[in-house]
Amino acid sequence: MIQLLPVNDTTATYTWKDSYPYSAISAFALHPLLLNLETVAGKEQAATVTALASHKKRLNQLGKLDYEEVMKIKMAAIRDLFILKKDSFRDDLNYIAFFELNRHWLEPYAAFAYLRDTYKTADFNVWKMYAVFDEHEVQELISPSRKQYDEISLHYFTQYHLHLQLKEATEYAHKNGVIIKGDIPIGICRNSVDAWIEPGLYHMDEQAGAPPDAFTAKGQNWGFPTYNWEAMQKDNFTWWRKRFEQMSNYFDAFRIDHILGFFRIWSIPEHAVEGIMGRFIPAIPVSINELFAKNITFERYRYTEPYVTDAILIELFGDKKDAVKKTFFTGLKLKEKFNTQRKVEAYFKTDKTFDNKVKQGLYDLITNVIFFEAEGSHGQEFHFRISMEDTSSFKNLDKHSQKELSAIYINYFYHRQDELWKRKR
Repeated sequence: MIQLLPVNDTTATYTWKDSYPYSAISAFALHPLLLNLETVAGKEQAATVTALASHKKRLNQLGKLDYEEVMKIKMAAIRDLFILKKDSFRDDLNYIAFFELNRHWLEPYAAFAYLRDTYKTADFNVWKMYAVFDEHEVQELISPSRKQYDEISLHYFTQYHLHLQLKEATEYAHKNGVIIKGDIPIGICRNSVDAWIEPGLYHMDEQAGAPPDAFTAKGQNWGFPTYNWEAMQKDNFTWWRKRFEQMSNYFDAFRIDHILGFFRIWSIPEHAVEGIMGRFIPAIPVSINELFAKNITFERYRYTEPYVTDAILIELFGDKKDAVKKTFFTGLKLKEKFNTQRKVEAYFKTDKTFDNKVKQGLYDLITNVIFFEAEGSHGQEFHFRISMEDTSSFKNLDKHSQKELSAIYINYFYHRQDELWKRKR
């Protein structure tokens, strides 16, 4: 058995950032980088590929892959081959059959790729009239009668040849007694064709990630929207069925990345940067009555808002404390325009008054809470911030409250959720 990394297209920026294989812009389209140009060219257009020999030699001699340069050269070559072959390609009966079988994902993918290149971003929220997917508008966009049809069908051409080559490779493996195992990432890219055409299948205001561990004290934020399983269930998980069907064209087995995430996921609100701001979903919250029953001195604001004192500000910012306080705080409360990690992140992208140490200090302050209020509970239910006992917010509570909270915390993470997660399997 040979196991592969994910092979789906990740082209969002045309930069090295796209080299991460677990952030696909399509759950169905294959990555153009994998295309064998010589096979596409054949004998008729061999000269087109031969002209790339010097580039190929230079890039293959590098110690590390120059992802951006390879993409630039390869995409230009694919375009050249398409121009030479487009007329015969469109009349190919095998291609026509492929197109009809795959048009449910191929057409929106081609439209997405065209709009990504037109607007110079995969963030469909800024695509003006195309920001919200509209089937009629997209069909107009990709119509063969439109002037941009060559730009659209370039992506049909690329995907068709990728399909042929991957099928041929797996058939070769089978003939030699080898089976191929594919890899299905846990998430989709936030700026993906899947999120564009069916945003209701995902929680676009959430981000998947992982809690802190021995290697990542702040946890992990993968940035993927989490799945809306309730919405997916309503159409009998059609998206998943189509995805598995597509994968089965090439692979004999699948590795499902982060399988635990299928029944409980570490979910981080969109306004947070660090994984430590997440919580498990689903999870049974802690009720305010549980806290009162343990005689815990509970004040909603004290437990759910960043705990800030002058001593903490001095510890975090040293001699910059006064300047930081003047810029970011009203008294000991963060100003509204700085009260989330994303707002702080946005500020530091454009303003260079303070260094990254100050930015991290502000991130740390925002995480200095004991509870996250459960959505829709009107202050009656709460979820623990993981590693709550390490916060200065917790350390400044009275000893009785610390002891009782620690007991509830252990139950919350290690016992309370067990039956719920078993039922979700």
